[in-house]
Amino acid sequence: MGSVAVFTLGGLFLIWYLLGGGAGADGCQAEGGPGPARQVTSTQALAQQWQQRWEGLSALILSGQATSIAFDESEVSSRANQFLREKDAPVKDVLLCFQAGSAEATAKADIPVASDLPIIGGVFEGRVRVTGAADLSGPHPYIELQEIDAGRLPGVATDALRDRLQDEINSRLDGLTLDYPYTVGFSEGRVTLTASITSR
Repeated sequence: MGSVAVFTLGGLFLIWYLLGGGAGADGCQAEGGPGPARQVTSTQALAQQWQQRWEGLSALILSGQATSIAFDESEVSSRANQFLREKDAPVKDVLLCFQAGSAEATAKADIPVASDLPIIGGVFEGRVRVTGAADLSGPHPYIELQEIDAGRLPGVATDALRDRLQDEINSRLDGLTLDYPYTVGFSEGRVTLTASITSR
């Protein structure tokens, strides 16, 4: 029994080590190197604010007042967390950061590879960082995860994790229908969605 306990503790340490020691993200780093991080908060109020502004965009487009809308990192992170909770996705504590021309997300995600370890089994939770692209040009949003960093997990495991997370998220996004196709633009701390008023 003692050897089983030692093996289990050793396995748990191995998972902790592979996932980078459980380090988390507390803000978005400014572009151009080290410096104070931009504070990003995730709240229900900000998620509702995002939703109200998003729902109001169609009226602005129809009236000719605006064809684009910009959201900051806190608004988008808040709405993403709310959406993923509602859809029971294996991802939580999402932090979305925007730089000129790119976006990065960190989140806690279920790590399925741990279930292959003897005795330990189950699914372990670890923080992962991904970069990718959002395609809003079709009837439904689509996320493509391009790079993933899950601590010290080997490449084969991170590739499998990337594919699984992408499938999990996009299967839930299939339930969202866009009124218009949009292009997505990233700048420091903000994302801008611009509607194309052409028929599909």
